[in-house]
Amino acid sequence: MKHSQQFQWLSWRRLELAFLGIYAVLFYAFAVKRSVDLSRDFSQGKQQAKLWGLQQGWISEQLIDLSDSQWRNFRGNLPVLTAVMAGFMLLGFALGQGFSFSGKGRLHFWLLVSLIYVLYLHGACIIFIVAISLGNYAVVKCAGGTRLFPIALWSYNLAFLIGNRVYEGYSFASLGEHWAILDEYRGAFRWHISFNMIMLRMVSFGFDYHWAILPRPSTVDWEVLNFMWLKFLLIWRFFRFWALASGIEAPENMPRCVNNCYDLEGFWRSWHASYNRWLVRYLYVPLGGAQWRLLNVWIIFTFVALWHDLEWKLLSWAWVTCILWVPELLAKTVMRLSWLQGFRKSVMYREVCAIAGALNITGLMTANLVGFVVGPSGMKSLSSQLLARQNTVVLFGILTSLYVGTKIMFHVRERESYKKVKRTID
Repeated sequence: MKHSQQFQWLSWRRLELAFLGIYAVLFYAFAVKRSVDLSRDFSQGKQQAKLWGLQQGWISEQLIDLSDSQWRNFRGNLPVLTAVMAGFMLLGFALGQGFSFSGKGRLHFWLLVSLIYVLYLHGACIIFIVAISLGNYAVVKCAGGTRLFPIALWSYNLAFLIGNRVYEGYSFASLGEHWAILDEYRGAFRWHISFNMIMLRMVSFGFDYHWAILPRPSTVDWEVLNFMWLKFLLIWRFFRFWALASGIEAPENMPRCVNNCYDLEGFWRSWHASYNRWLVRYLYVPLGGAQWRLLNVWIIFTFVALWHDLEWKLLSWAWVTCILWVPELLAKTVMRLSWLQGFRKSVMYREVCAIAGALNITGLMTANLVGFVVGPSGMKSLSSQLLARQNTVVLFGILTSLYVGTKIMFHVRERESYKKVKRTID
């Protein structure tokens, strides 16, 4: 009897997977056709003048959307970046073979190339970068190991993170007339934009030093989201390839496809994963970790918004994300209770999780539309359009498609678990 029930269960799961696969194929076919039709309308039809980012492409003289500045800059400079990467790798290889560079020798080569590159990017503004970095070093050395160190380090870095944006990277003229001439040599790129990455490294250095000397105790819309994922995947993997080819181990920032994440916790572990690990190590854990999880998410996402830029729409994105995260965290906490273990093994639990996953993805897309497209001023209009009576069928179709997608993700996770167990046994 037991084997018969198990066979029926497996048969039902295979039938379910087949239905989900057919639905997914039809959905993607519809999405691609809809995207192509919209693109044609904007490039050739009545709405041609409404999309300012359209430019001539490489393939069959088709127009492409280059309104996203990050993708536009990366795509436009890709030939130069590829040439520089090839030159850097060949020079490093030649020096390694000719002079037997290894260890410190390779480190000195990277330091020299980096210095030349930073001088090209930021020119005389390297003075500001070095001065702020030395100030951070002084804070670490003077306050490291004390109770006030976390407050001192974060205050110093947040002050410059915000100050750099407010004062647009500062001007040498503000230091005196004799310095004003340096404003003519500010380099090819605004230093205060890329300084956000240096700030992460300064905080990392500070806390790693602080912990080392402490006595240790014993103890969008769907298409917007997909475009952003693909954009960052290509950019980050290009530079990751460069690092790996140069002998530097760089983490994978997009370990899982955006369409294979049905909860917020899993999504953020798979989106800019190295930054997520940085946030966990230097913010989440020092703030108390899981003990204060419901409070920590507000602090962390507010910092993430400020780190990206000083804009209200990014703060709105952060706070909407936190609002969405609270019920997920509460539900996961409740589901861990021992008296609900039986329910977790039931078919009903799987269906509830699929519905919750569909709602989660909808909320995530909405948050990204608020943060990166319509802004907080468009939040009310977006909600009213989404929930309007005439759009009930559309909303139902969206939720149904996301429900089906979540069920497919369950099957993918089960397959991954099976392969992991099989590798362990083998």
